[in-house]
Amino acid sequence: MSVFVRDGITTGQSVEHGTVSDPYIRVRDILEIHRTHFPGHYDQTHDTPSGEYDCRVVRQRDIQRFRIRGKAEWADYLQIVDTFEERRKAGRTGLTALASSGVVFARVKIVIAEQDEPIRAALTFEPVYPRRGKSALLRQGQSLWMAYAALAVLNSALGQALYRQDLLRREGRSRGSDGISLQGLENLPVARLGYEPATLERVAVLSCQIGTLYAAEQECAHDFEEELAATHERLRWATRELLGFSIEEAEELIRNVACLDTLKDEQSSGQANLFKEPRDLPPHPPVHLLTLDDRINLDRLAIQSERDELPDNEKRRLDALKGIAAWDAKLKLAPPRDTPQEAPLADEVEKPPYYIENIRGTRLPVQLLREVREGGTYEYYPLGTHIVAAPGVCGGRATFKFTRIDVCHLLPDLVSGRPGNEISSDFGGRLSAEAVEEARSLVAQNDPDVFTRELISQDIPRDNS
Repeated sequence: MSVFVRDGITTGQSVEHGTVSDPYIRVRDILEIHRTHFPGHYDQTHDTPSGEYDCRVVRQRDIQRFRIRGKAEWADYLQIVDTFEERRKAGRTGLTALASSGVVFARVKIVIAEQDEPIRAALTFEPVYPRRGKSALLRQGQSLWMAYAALAVLNSALGQALYRQDLLRREGRSRGSDGISLQGLENLPVARLGYEPATLERVAVLSCQIGTLYAAEQECAHDFEEELAATHERLRWATRELLGFSIEEAEELIRNVACLDTLKDEQSSGQANLFKEPRDLPPHPPVHLLTLDDRINLDRLAIQSERDELPDNEKRRLDALKGIAAWDAKLKLAPPRDTPQEAPLADEVEKPPYYIENIRGTRLPVQLLREVREGGTYEYYPLGTHIVAAPGVCGGRATFKFTRIDVCHLLPDLVSGRPGNEISSDFGGRLSAEAVEEARSLVAQNDPDVFTRELISQDIPRDNS
């Protein structure tokens, strides 16, 4: 049996993970991916953060695998909100998916470039607003280790091949038709159920170390090519194990999809050696940025500086060695398993809730309904037949019933008049054309800003059955 249909990876069935037909934990189970827009020709940026509501604005070309590079640009988030509002009042409603403050100021997020050749993703703890890209937040209850594992898969040759194979099966092409495919990202497997906890830890540590090494290169203006190559090698092996692929299956998948041409560093490793077993695979692989000679020189210069005034060139040498030593120490730190607490700022500037009763075209009277489904009870306020506001789902915004597909992510397609059957096909049949048209009707009758807010009822008790 071909590897491509093995274990339900490409069955296209709508099933819950963990069943016999889908034994994988997928990106959609770990991350909530937000498609957002940034106001075009916005130029009110500055080089350093100057206020409590400042966020880093990231260009698509600066989103690289495991890192964000380039000169930092910062902007006042509240000014960005005002710019969206001004353009909305002026009738410019084409790009209306403003990133909520909860997304921008989330304590940890993965930003994903909009182009998918190759997929490029970076994990960051900064407040970030991509000019063109997607932001992915951890779902409630997921660990930071799982975020690093998802990052590893997104940036791997295996991840590229699985993404392209999924698109080929669903759409007959190997890349997204309009930027990176949201469903293709969500479908990516991250770990096979029953994985070894030590393997997840190894993947998380190595993924974190690669990001740390790139940051060290940028700050120290030093080349750590050998250390990066060795860590990438270990991560490829560990990621394959987390996914439960044999070496032969992984190599067959990559060979048939032919995606290595998009990954220069992995292509240079040679496909025959792409999954060779590393010499050592402890949970925390030793990575040393300082050589023995460097350490000797660091100790010598430090002692000498306490006794005498060092020449300028020796001072610079000492500072450089101290900087590398600091990054050396960071590499020894494993990422915490638990996710950091959310920043208070995210709640301080969040848009206020919008009352469902004020939405034109919605079903009245508003009632909280409950349906018992496999795996639990689904609570929702019906806005129509297919569109609902479900407490605890996508921040309470308007979604398609029984899914986590946010109406605000489809606003550009809905406003532009893109046919409902085309939008439906983007989601592999998870959305019906009728559901898409219902969403289009609601959007046409209301301010698009409504669909970026939490929706609540103002007078219906929550304890009704």
